[in-house]
Amino acid sequence: MMLEPQQNEAVLALLVIPPSRLKKEQVALEAAMQSLVLDKKHPLSLELAGTAERRSFILRATTRTALDHAEAVLRSQYPQMEVRPLYPHEDPFVLEPYEAVTAVELVTGGQTYMPLRTWQQEQERQEDLDPLQGLLAALSRLPEHTRVISQLALVPAPPAWSRRDARKAIESPLDKERRAMQIEMAEMRLNREAVISTPIIIALGLLLLLFLAMRPLIPGWTWDMLTDLLLGRVPQLSSEQVLQLILLIGGIFCAILLFWGVGAFIQSKLKERRAYDTRMVAQRVSRMAYKARLRLYVIGPKQASYLDDGGLLKRLQERWKETRERKDMLLRLIAAYRQFDRANGAYFQPKRIRRPGRLFQRWHRDVARSQHLLTVDALATLWHLPQADALPELSLVEHRRARTMLLPPDLARQVAHLRPVGYSEHGGYRLPFGLDSTFFTQHTLIAGKSGEGKSTFMEHIAHDAMKLGGLMVIDPHGDLCEHILHIVPEYRAEDVVFIDLSDPDAAVGLNPLDVTLGRGRDKAISDLLKTLAHIWATSWGPRMENAFEMSLRTLFEANRVLVARDPLEGPRQQYTLLDVLPILTNENFCHAILQQIDDDYLHRWWREYYEPLTLMQQREVINPVITKVAKFESVIARRIIGQPVSTINFTQMIEERKIILFKLAKGVVGADVAALLGASMLGLFQITLEEQGIKQEIERVRYPIILDEFQTLAGVDYGALAELRKYGATFFLATQSLEYLQNLDPLLLPTVLANVKQLVIFNLSAQDAETMYRELGVERDDILNLDMHTCYVRLSALQKRQPTFSLKVTPLDIRNVEQAESIRTRSRVRYASSVGLVDEMLREAMVRGIRMAPVQPEKKKKKARQPSEPARQPEAVESPVILLPPATEPVTEPVAEDMEPQEEAAVEKKRKRRKRGKGGKKKAEALVAAGEEEESPSEEGA
Repeated sequence: MMLEPQQNEAVLALLVIPPSRLKKEQVALEAAMQSLVLDKKHPLSLELAGTAERRSFILRATTRTALDHAEAVLRSQYPQMEVRPLYPHEDPFVLEPYEAVTAVELVTGGQTYMPLRTWQQEQERQEDLDPLQGLLAALSRLPEHTRVISQLALVPAPPAWSRRDARKAIESPLDKERRAMQIEMAEMRLNREAVISTPIIIALGLLLLLFLAMRPLIPGWTWDMLTDLLLGRVPQLSSEQVLQLILLIGGIFCAILLFWGVGAFIQSKLKERRAYDTRMVAQRVSRMAYKARLRLYVIGPKQASYLDDGGLLKRLQERWKETRERKDMLLRLIAAYRQFDRANGAYFQPKRIRRPGRLFQRWHRDVARSQHLLTVDALATLWHLPQADALPELSLVEHRRARTMLLPPDLARQVAHLRPVGYSEHGGYRLPFGLDSTFFTQHTLIAGKSGEGKSTFMEHIAHDAMKLGGLMVIDPHGDLCEHILHIVPEYRAEDVVFIDLSDPDAAVGLNPLDVTLGRGRDKAISDLLKTLAHIWATSWGPRMENAFEMSLRTLFEANRVLVARDPLEGPRQQYTLLDVLPILTNENFCHAILQQIDDDYLHRWWREYYEPLTLMQQREVINPVITKVAKFESVIARRIIGQPVSTINFTQMIEERKIILFKLAKGVVGADVAALLGASMLGLFQITLEEQGIKQEIERVRYPIILDEFQTLAGVDYGALAELRKYGATFFLATQSLEYLQNLDPLLLPTVLANVKQLVIFNLSAQDAETMYRELGVERDDILNLDMHTCYVRLSALQKRQPTFSLKVTPLDIRNVEQAESIRTRSRVRYASSVGLVDEMLREAMVRGIRMAPVQPEKKKKKARQPSEPARQPEAVESPVILLPPATEPVTEPVAEDMEPQEEAAVEKKRKRRKRGKGGKKKAEALVAAGEEEESPSEEGA
């Protein structure tokens, strides 16, 4: 749709802002000027206005139709220009009561068929030559509250305006003189042959006429004198008569000279022919023209009117001074227009305007009566938009730097019925753009500097995604999640899971080893290791992975036994990632766990691989594991990872299409912890989505995943984007710096670009623009010059790659604060536990781990076994297991007198050989001293 004027607009004028991408062609400008005005009933004004703050280009008309037509014509030649409505308070062509104006009109001098200087030939030789810059220079350095306006009012001239002078374009000005000279020479030849020539007859005729006219004035005695002279007598004249005779003869002589002079003047005028260049005449008469009035105004305040009683003389002096200043400014502008004068052609000459104040409301009244004709080439030279190269050097001239491109028509029809995310504006059109369902099926990269509009665009994505189904948002900062929390549709409020790491009172629980989630051991452990391997890709090796994997499997099996033994309390006793460290370093803890499980292969790994290793070898294997697990022991991380029962079930959430908002709040919890937990959450969520692979494609849940500042989530496998899309994941990856991505991982950005099919690019740095401009099909400077909340969008829609278009993103005005607080409270109750309760569980788990020890078999006093008696097997706790050697420091050891000498020697030998875990054992002794009575042996030794 076309841009509509504002309802409160009272001025039929437009402010034209030139584009930075402009290649001016004279032919194109002339074509635009030729059809700029509708007809003589719809005058148009082209204005250059200057103030102390700005210099601008203005279109003014008398009707909306004429103004829209002129805008459309100009846009056809300047498609990237920007047009704004001019409001009354912005209009420079307004005379306030406290202001005075001085004005002149520039009219053309010279012959009507001679053109002004248009500088076309000079511009062909020197492309950066533009006479408009001289006019703009005259509008600079203006005092405060002073305005200078050059107004060129136009109506079309009749089509046959130049018919009278058309012959001059093909006739030489010397042709008539040559013909007249030839005729004169022929007459002279004829006069030589005649007795009395024609000139003599004409002269005698003139004398006769002169005599007859002066006869009443001739005295009578002159006839007597003439008679005496004819008869040969000497006339007798008095002194008076002699004087009269002299005056009479002198008068006749003067009359003859006068007649001769007048005749010569008339003859010279009749024979005079002005010299002119036929090419210049052809240049003018061959083009269409406008009747024009070029008026120059200087408007300034009446400072003298504010003077107190200063006397009449002082007020007159001040008024004269103001008038003088305005006239000086007019002289500057008049001088600027002299660059269009021709010495052998037309030129401008100023004409004072009396009572110029009346023209502010009636500027168009007398344009049709003007005798000043301007051809379209001259008009294109007098008023046009500056060239792109000159714009950066023109002070106080606003120009549009960003390039606009319109939404493709087929895509515009596709999204016309949707809620608009923003508007695509170009060439006077303003088309709304919305997000259809296909938008949420393609991976998208959103890039732009901070504050350019990325978050606003992602809010729109989240708002529409929540209407369609599930959504996951991982926000490292927190503002995006908070904003999305306030725009949740009312009917989806019950489906929101808001996870806030900065919440000081509650924490969610996520235990990857939680068997109550119903996942298989090997798949759960493999997925967890896959996630962690991506997080620590640069420091991940096969030996540490093996130790890590076996530790996790052992803990998972122990959890399975606990839950099977006590379905009610067992889940609350489950082990977590925090127990990986003690199972690898605390021998008692490890043996106690192993006594609870019945996986022979796990027992074999501990017995035949891990236990025989020396202390140094064990440290070499487990140090990489411990350094990674220790990352989860920060206060925030351990409150989440250390809870035995997961409070969030991704499988269930995906099936129910929950809205998961994960606020990492790295400014509160720390960047490392936020990145670790964010990557862990995302990795586990991705793995859960992959489990949809067993479903039919039509049954898989489509889940948009918005990752703000996705480069902060270390270890995410973005190379699997294409594969994850098959399982229902659609990623919207947002980042501030592409260069940072390349420095972080040279393969990360190429991998992302190879997998995303949609781009939303806001203003970027120069290096990032260099990377992306080819992807969009624009210029590098176009990206650098994008305005705030404006982006270039490239989509895949309607089964084809759509052209790039520009989009002005509009902010969402939906904010439901009460609902947001209700969701926050509901999520805390449903999906989180009290921090105090969690900390207590962590302390209990720590004490339990320290106090744990394998069950030690009882020894009978010196009772020898008969050789034929088979050895007694220890009673199993749950089921038969392959027993490891007993721990060196059980909770309750048999006293010396209860042991046989051989047994006592064996115990002493083991105590000397096994020195591992001394610190842990000392702590265990201190903590379990009070509970030794409860830890009495329950099994009888062999």
